[in-house]
Amino acid sequence: MKHQDGYFKNQENQSIFFQSWLPDNPAKAVLLIVHGLNEHSGRYDHFSDFFVNEGFAVYGMDLIGHGKSDGTRSYVKDFTNYINDLILYLEKIKQLQPGSPIFLIGHSMGGLIGTLFLIDHPGQVAGAVLSGPVVQIPDDVTPLFIALGKFVSFVFPKLGLLKIDLSGLSRNPDVVQAYKDDPLVNSGKFTARVSAEMTRSFDRVADEGSDSSAHHGSARHSDDGDTGERGRFEKLSQENSAVRVSYDLKNRRAETVTSGTYETTVSAIRVPRDFALLQNYPNPFNGETMIRFQLPASERVKLYVYNIRGQRVATIIDEQMEAGYHRISWNGRNDNGRQVGSGVYIYLLQAGRHHQSKKLTYMK
Repeated sequence: MKHQDGYFKNQENQSIFFQSWLPDNPAKAVLLIVHGLNEHSGRYDHFSDFFVNEGFAVYGMDLIGHGKSDGTRSYVKDFTNYINDLILYLEKIKQLQPGSPIFLIGHSMGGLIGTLFLIDHPGQVAGAVLSGPVVQIPDDVTPLFIALGKFVSFVFPKLGLLKIDLSGLSRNPDVVQAYKDDPLVNSGKFTARVSAEMTRSFDRVADEGSDSSAHHGSARHSDDGDTGERGRFEKLSQENSAVRVSYDLKNRRAETVTSGTYETTVSAIRVPRDFALLQNYPNPFNGETMIRFQLPASERVKLYVYNIRGQRVATIIDEQMEAGYHRISWNGRNDNGRQVGSGVYIYLLQAGRHHQSKKLTYMK
Protein backbone atom coordinates (compact mmCIF):
# COMPACT_ATOMS: atom_id res chain seq x y z
CA MET A 1 0.00 0.00 0.00
CA LYS A 2 1.21 3.50 -0.86
CA HIS A 3 0.29 6.52 1.25
CA GLN A 4 0.48 10.05 -0.11
CA ASP A 5 -0.53 13.43 1.30
CA GLY A 6 -0.32 17.12 0.54
CA TYR A 7 -2.23 20.41 0.41
CA PHE A 8 -4.21 22.34 -2.17
CA LYS A 9 -5.51 25.92 -2.08
CA ASN A 10 -9.26 26.49 -2.09
CA GLN A 11 -11.14 29.51 -3.44
CA GLU A 12 -10.60 31.34 -0.15
CA ASN A 13 -6.82 30.75 -0.45
CA GLN A 14 -6.90 28.36 2.51
CA SER A 15 -4.64 25.31 2.62
CA ILE A 16 -6.69 22.10 2.56
CA PHE A 17 -4.96 18.90 3.63
CA PHE A 18 -5.58 15.72 1.65
CA GLN A 19 -4.25 12.18 1.67
CA SER A 20 -4.64 8.94 -0.23
CA TRP A 21 -4.14 5.23 0.35
CA LEU A 22 -3.37 3.41 -2.88
CA PRO A 23 -3.07 -0.27 -3.84
CA ASP A 24 0.08 -1.51 -5.55
CA ASN A 25 -1.89 -2.45 -8.67
CA PRO A 26 -4.34 -0.32 -10.69
CA ALA A 27 -7.42 0.42 -8.55
CA LYS A 28 -10.78 -1.25 -9.16
CA ALA A 29 -12.48 2.00 -8.17
CA VAL A 30 -11.98 5.10 -6.03
CA LEU A 31 -13.58 5.76 -2.63
CA LEU A 32 -13.72 9.43 -1.60
CA ILE A 33 -14.21 9.97 2.13
CA VAL A 34 -15.99 13.04 3.53
CA HIS A 35 -15.54 12.95 7.31
CA GLY A 36 -17.80 14.17 10.09
CA LEU A 37 -17.91 17.22 12.35
CA ASN A 38 -14.86 17.88 14.58
CA GLU A 39 -12.85 14.92 13.18
CA HIS A 40 -10.51 14.46 10.20
CA SER A 41 -9.66 12.11 7.35
CA GLY A 42 -6.89 10.36 9.30
CA ARG A 43 -9.48 8.62 11.48
CA TYR A 44 -10.39 6.42 8.51
CA ASP A 45 -7.09 4.59 8.19
CA HIS A 46 -8.73 1.30 9.30
CA PHE A 47 -11.35 1.78 6.60
CA SER A 48 -8.61 2.50 4.08
CA ASP A 49 -6.56 -0.56 5.07
CA PHE A 50 -9.52 -2.85 4.44
CA PHE A 51 -10.50 -1.46 1.06
CA VAL A 52 -6.96 -0.97 -0.26
CA ASN A 53 -6.39 -4.67 0.44
CA GLU A 54 -9.47 -5.29 -1.71
CA GLY A 55 -7.98 -3.30 -4.58
CA PHE A 56 -9.64 0.09 -4.07
CA ALA A 57 -7.95 3.50 -3.95
CA VAL A 58 -9.09 5.63 -1.01
CA TYR A 59 -8.89 9.44 -0.90
CA GLY A 60 -9.80 11.85 1.87
CA MET A 61 -9.41 15.51 2.76
CA ASP A 62 -9.73 17.49 5.98
CA LEU A 63 -12.64 19.93 5.78
CA ILE A 64 -12.10 23.64 6.44
CA GLY A 65 -11.45 24.14 10.16
CA HIS A 66 -10.73 20.44 10.70
CA GLY A 67 -7.62 18.31 11.12
CA LYS A 68 -4.60 19.73 9.31
CA SER A 69 -6.55 22.16 7.12
CA ASP A 70 -6.63 25.92 7.65
CA GLY A 71 -9.48 27.72 9.34
CA THR A 72 -11.03 28.32 12.74
CA ARG A 73 -11.81 24.96 14.34
CA SER A 74 -15.27 23.64 13.42
CA TYR A 75 -16.23 26.89 11.71
CA VAL A 76 -17.33 27.60 8.15
CA LYS A 77 -18.68 30.88 6.82
CA ASP A 78 -21.04 29.13 4.42
CA PHE A 79 -21.80 25.43 3.95
CA THR A 80 -21.23 25.81 0.21
CA ASN A 81 -17.54 26.29 1.01
CA TYR A 82 -17.42 22.62 1.98
CA ILE A 83 -19.05 21.71 -1.34
CA ASN A 84 -16.66 23.93 -3.32
CA ASP A 85 -13.61 22.29 -1.74
CA LEU A 86 -15.07 18.85 -2.40
CA ILE A 87 -15.50 19.74 -6.09
CA LEU A 88 -11.89 20.94 -6.33
CA TYR A 89 -10.60 17.75 -4.72
CA LEU A 90 -12.85 15.56 -6.87
CA GLU A 91 -11.42 17.15 -10.02
CA LYS A 92 -7.91 16.49 -8.73
CA ILE A 93 -8.78 12.83 -8.13
CA LYS A 94 -10.26 12.48 -11.63
CA GLN A 95 -6.92 13.67 -13.04
CA LEU A 96 -5.00 11.19 -10.89
CA GLN A 97 -7.38 8.27 -11.57
CA PRO A 98 -8.66 8.84 -15.14
CA GLY A 99 -11.54 6.59 -16.06
CA SER A 100 -11.94 5.06 -12.59
CA PRO A 101 -15.44 5.08 -11.08
CA ILE A 102 -15.56 7.26 -7.97
CA PHE A 103 -17.84 6.54 -5.01
CA LEU A 104 -18.45 9.16 -2.34
CA ILE A 105 -18.41 7.95 1.29
CA GLY A 106 -19.95 10.53 3.63
CA HIS A 107 -20.16 10.02 7.40
CA SER A 108 -22.28 12.06 9.84
CA MET A 109 -21.91 15.72 8.79
CA GLY A 110 -19.99 14.38 5.80
CA GLY A 111 -23.22 12.58 4.90
CA LEU A 112 -25.04 15.93 4.91
CA ILE A 113 -22.31 17.46 2.73
CA GLY A 114 -22.56 14.44 0.44
CA THR A 115 -26.34 14.81 0.19
CA LEU A 116 -26.07 18.47 -0.81
CA PHE A 117 -23.36 17.58 -3.32
CA LEU A 118 -25.57 14.91 -4.89
CA ILE A 119 -28.49 17.35 -5.12
CA ASP A 120 -26.48 20.15 -6.73
CA HIS A 121 -24.09 18.05 -8.82
CA PRO A 122 -25.86 14.90 -9.99
CA GLY A 123 -23.84 12.49 -12.10
CA GLN A 124 -20.44 13.65 -10.86
CA VAL A 125 -19.77 10.39 -9.00
CA ALA A 126 -20.65 6.79 -9.83
CA GLY A 127 -22.44 6.31 -6.50
CA ALA A 128 -22.52 7.26 -2.84
CA VAL A 129 -22.73 5.63 0.58
CA LEU A 130 -23.95 7.89 3.39
CA SER A 131 -23.12 6.50 6.81
CA GLY A 132 -25.30 7.90 9.59
CA PRO A 133 -25.93 11.12 7.62
CA VAL A 134 -27.07 14.06 9.74
CA VAL A 135 -29.91 15.36 7.59
CA GLN A 136 -32.49 16.51 10.13
CA ILE A 137 -32.65 18.33 13.45
CA PRO A 138 -32.43 15.93 16.43
CA ASP A 139 -35.68 15.46 18.32
CA ASP A 140 -34.21 16.82 21.57
CA VAL A 141 -33.33 20.21 20.04
CA THR A 142 -36.12 22.70 20.75
CA PRO A 143 -37.33 25.42 18.32
CA LEU A 144 -36.25 28.02 20.91
CA PHE A 145 -32.68 26.71 20.86
CA ILE A 146 -32.68 26.71 17.04
CA ALA A 147 -33.83 30.35 16.97
CA LEU A 148 -31.20 31.27 19.59
CA GLY A 149 -28.53 29.51 17.56
CA LYS A 150 -29.42 31.47 14.43
CA PHE A 151 -29.24 34.74 16.35
CA VAL A 152 -25.87 33.89 17.91
CA SER A 153 -24.60 32.81 14.48
CA PHE A 154 -25.40 36.26 13.12
CA VAL A 155 -23.89 38.21 16.03
CA PHE A 156 -21.06 35.92 17.19
CA PRO A 157 -20.55 33.37 14.38
CA LYS A 158 -17.37 31.86 15.85
CA LEU A 159 -18.73 31.43 19.35
CA GLY A 160 -18.65 27.82 20.61
CA LEU A 161 -22.23 26.60 20.96
CA LEU A 162 -22.41 22.83 21.50
CA LYS A 163 -20.19 19.86 22.22
CA ILE A 164 -20.65 16.47 20.60
CA ASP A 165 -22.08 13.83 22.95
CA LEU A 166 -19.51 11.04 22.80
CA SER A 167 -21.85 8.51 24.41
CA GLY A 168 -23.24 7.70 20.98
CA LEU A 169 -19.89 7.58 19.21
CA SER A 170 -19.27 3.85 19.69
CA ARG A 171 -20.05 0.94 21.98
CA ASN A 172 -16.35 0.15 22.05
CA PRO A 173 -14.65 2.17 24.87
CA ASP A 174 -11.28 1.91 23.10
CA VAL A 175 -12.74 3.69 20.06
CA VAL A 176 -14.12 6.47 22.27
CA GLN A 177 -10.81 6.87 24.11
CA ALA A 178 -8.85 7.00 20.84
CA TYR A 179 -11.19 9.77 19.67
CA LYS A 180 -10.60 11.72 22.90
CA ASP A 181 -6.82 11.28 22.68
CA ASP A 182 -6.56 12.30 19.02
CA PRO A 183 -4.86 15.74 18.92
CA LEU A 184 -6.42 16.54 15.53
CA VAL A 185 -9.97 16.03 16.83
CA ASN A 186 -11.63 19.21 18.06
CA SER A 187 -12.69 18.33 21.60
CA GLY A 188 -14.25 21.75 22.16
CA LYS A 189 -17.60 23.16 21.09
CA PHE A 190 -18.48 23.57 17.44
CA THR A 191 -19.36 27.09 16.41
CA ALA A 192 -22.71 28.81 16.17
CA ARG A 193 -22.25 29.39 12.43
CA VAL A 194 -21.73 25.68 11.71
CA SER A 195 -24.86 24.92 13.74
CA ALA A 196 -26.91 27.49 11.80
CA GLU A 197 -25.52 26.35 8.44
CA MET A 198 -26.39 22.74 9.24
CA THR A 199 -29.93 23.77 10.18
CA ARG A 200 -30.30 25.66 6.92
CA SER A 201 -28.95 22.65 5.03
CA PHE A 202 -31.52 20.41 6.74
CA ASP A 203 -34.22 22.64 5.26
CA ARG A 204 -32.70 22.23 1.79
CA VAL A 205 -32.63 18.47 2.08
CA ALA A 206 -36.25 18.44 3.27
CA ASP A 207 -37.32 20.79 0.45
CA GLU A 208 -35.64 19.12 -2.49
CA GLY A 209 -33.94 15.93 -1.39
CA SER A 210 -36.90 13.86 -2.59
CA ASP A 211 -36.87 15.76 -5.88
CA SER A 212 -33.24 14.96 -6.66
CA SER A 213 -32.34 12.29 -9.16
CA ALA A 214 -29.54 11.19 -6.84
CA HIS A 215 -30.16 7.90 -5.04
CA HIS A 216 -28.11 6.91 -2.03
CA GLY A 217 -27.71 4.01 0.30
CA SER A 218 -26.50 4.00 3.86
CA ALA A 219 -24.15 1.81 5.84
CA ARG A 220 -23.35 1.60 9.54
CA HIS A 221 -20.03 0.55 11.04
CA SER A 222 -20.60 -2.15 13.65
CA ASP A 223 -18.51 -2.67 16.75
CA ASP A 224 -19.43 -6.36 16.67
CA GLY A 225 -16.71 -7.27 14.19
CA ASP A 226 -18.29 -6.36 10.85
CA THR A 227 -15.81 -4.25 8.94
CA GLY A 228 -16.88 -3.85 5.38
CA GLU A 229 -19.33 -4.39 2.58
CA ARG A 230 -18.71 -5.66 -0.91
CA GLY A 231 -21.28 -4.89 -3.54
CA ARG A 232 -21.75 -4.70 -7.25
CA PHE A 233 -24.36 -2.68 -9.05
CA GLU A 234 -25.69 -3.84 -12.40
CA LYS A 235 -28.06 -1.92 -14.64
CA LEU A 236 -30.46 -4.45 -16.12
CA SER A 237 -32.61 -2.31 -18.39
CA GLN A 238 -32.34 1.23 -19.71
CA GLU A 239 -36.05 1.33 -20.50
CA ASN A 240 -37.44 0.61 -17.04
CA SER A 241 -34.32 1.58 -15.00
CA ALA A 242 -34.29 -1.72 -13.14
CA VAL A 243 -31.35 -2.10 -10.79
CA ARG A 244 -29.98 -5.25 -9.18
CA VAL A 245 -27.76 -4.96 -6.10
CA SER A 246 -25.70 -7.98 -5.05
CA TYR A 247 -24.09 -7.75 -1.60
CA ASP A 248 -21.67 -9.83 0.44
CA LEU A 249 -20.94 -8.68 4.00
CA LYS A 250 -17.86 -10.17 5.64
CA ASN A 251 -16.35 -9.95 9.12
CA ARG A 252 -12.69 -9.50 10.08
CA ARG A 253 -11.99 -13.20 9.48
CA ALA A 254 -13.25 -12.86 5.91
CA GLU A 255 -16.24 -15.05 6.75
CA THR A 256 -19.49 -14.20 5.02
CA VAL A 257 -22.00 -12.83 7.52
CA THR A 258 -24.80 -12.31 5.04
CA SER A 259 -25.23 -12.06 1.30
CA GLY A 260 -27.99 -11.78 -1.23
CA THR A 261 -29.47 -9.91 -4.16
CA TYR A 262 -31.98 -7.09 -4.17
CA GLU A 263 -33.83 -5.77 -7.23
CA THR A 264 -35.76 -2.54 -7.57
CA THR A 265 -37.09 -0.29 -10.30
CA VAL A 266 -36.63 3.46 -10.28
CA SER A 267 -38.37 6.01 -12.44
CA ALA A 268 -36.17 7.32 -15.22
CA ILE A 269 -38.11 10.59 -15.51
CA ARG A 270 -39.54 12.52 -12.56
CA VAL A 271 -42.17 15.17 -13.33
CA PRO A 272 -43.49 17.40 -10.53
CA ARG A 273 -47.22 17.75 -9.97
CA ASP A 274 -47.17 21.47 -9.21
CA PHE A 275 -45.47 24.65 -10.34
CA ALA A 276 -43.17 26.00 -7.63
CA LEU A 277 -40.36 28.49 -7.08
CA LEU A 278 -38.12 27.59 -4.15
CA GLN A 279 -36.01 29.81 -1.92
CA ASN A 280 -32.55 30.50 -3.28
CA TYR A 281 -29.53 29.01 -1.51
CA PRO A 282 -27.41 30.36 0.04
CA ASN A 283 -29.30 33.43 1.17
CA PRO A 284 -27.89 35.96 1.96
CA PHE A 285 -25.10 35.26 -0.54
CA ASN A 286 -21.83 36.65 -1.83
CA GLY A 287 -20.60 35.21 -5.10
CA GLU A 288 -23.24 32.86 -6.45
CA THR A 289 -26.63 31.62 -5.33
CA MET A 290 -28.73 28.71 -6.59
CA ILE A 291 -32.35 29.30 -7.65
CA ARG A 292 -34.53 26.19 -7.91
CA PHE A 293 -37.95 25.73 -9.49
CA GLN A 294 -40.19 22.97 -10.81
CA LEU A 295 -42.39 22.79 -13.91
CA PRO A 296 -45.27 20.30 -14.29
CA ALA A 297 -45.30 20.90 -18.07
CA SER A 298 -43.10 22.31 -20.81
CA GLU A 299 -43.40 26.11 -20.78
CA ARG A 300 -41.76 29.30 -21.96
CA VAL A 301 -39.85 30.30 -18.82
CA LYS A 302 -38.73 33.76 -17.80
CA LEU A 303 -36.74 34.40 -14.63
CA TYR A 304 -36.00 38.02 -13.77
CA VAL A 305 -34.34 39.87 -10.89
CA TYR A 306 -35.72 43.25 -9.75
CA ASN A 307 -34.46 45.78 -7.25
CA ILE A 308 -36.73 47.10 -4.50
CA ARG A 309 -37.76 50.02 -6.75
CA GLY A 310 -39.25 47.56 -9.21
CA GLN A 311 -36.55 48.02 -11.86
CA ARG A 312 -35.42 44.91 -13.70
CA VAL A 313 -31.69 44.40 -13.18
CA ALA A 314 -31.07 40.93 -14.61
CA THR A 315 -32.62 38.38 -16.94
CA ILE A 316 -31.52 34.92 -15.85
CA ILE A 317 -33.75 32.78 -18.10
CA ASP A 318 -35.87 33.51 -21.17
CA GLU A 319 -36.38 30.25 -23.06
CA GLN A 320 -38.57 27.20 -23.56
CA MET A 321 -37.95 24.57 -20.88
CA GLU A 322 -39.09 20.98 -20.37
CA ALA A 323 -41.14 19.72 -17.42
CA GLY A 324 -39.04 18.71 -14.46
CA TYR A 325 -36.93 19.98 -11.57
CA HIS A 326 -34.57 22.79 -12.51
CA ARG A 327 -31.84 24.82 -10.86
CA ILE A 328 -29.78 27.73 -12.11
CA SER A 329 -27.17 29.93 -10.48
CA TRP A 330 -26.99 33.73 -10.44
CA ASN A 331 -23.67 35.48 -9.86
CA GLY A 332 -25.04 38.83 -8.72
CA ARG A 333 -24.38 40.58 -12.04
CA ASN A 334 -26.87 42.68 -13.99
CA ASP A 335 -27.65 42.48 -17.72
CA ASN A 336 -24.62 44.69 -18.43
CA GLY A 337 -22.29 42.30 -16.64
CA ARG A 338 -21.74 44.61 -13.67
CA GLN A 339 -21.96 43.53 -10.05
CA VAL A 340 -25.13 44.73 -8.35
CA GLY A 341 -25.01 46.59 -5.08
CA SER A 342 -25.66 45.02 -1.70
CA GLY A 343 -29.31 44.83 -0.77
CA VAL A 344 -32.61 43.01 -1.09
CA TYR A 345 -33.82 41.93 -4.53
CA ILE A 346 -36.91 40.18 -5.90
CA TYR A 347 -36.61 37.25 -8.28
CA LEU A 348 -39.72 36.53 -10.36
CA LEU A 349 -40.45 33.32 -12.25
CA GLN A 350 -43.01 33.28 -15.07
CA ALA A 351 -44.04 30.09 -16.86
CA GLY A 352 -47.21 30.22 -18.97
CA ARG A 353 -50.02 31.39 -16.70
CA HIS A 354 -47.97 30.69 -13.56
CA HIS A 355 -45.83 33.23 -11.74
CA GLN A 356 -44.15 33.35 -8.35
CA SER A 357 -41.61 35.62 -6.69
CA LYS A 358 -39.30 35.52 -3.68
CA LYS A 359 -36.78 37.80 -2.00
CA LEU A 360 -33.02 37.32 -1.95
CA THR A 361 -30.25 39.28 -0.28
CA TYR A 362 -26.92 40.05 -1.94
CA MET A 363 -23.98 41.07 0.25
CA LYS A 364 -20.66 42.28 -1.14
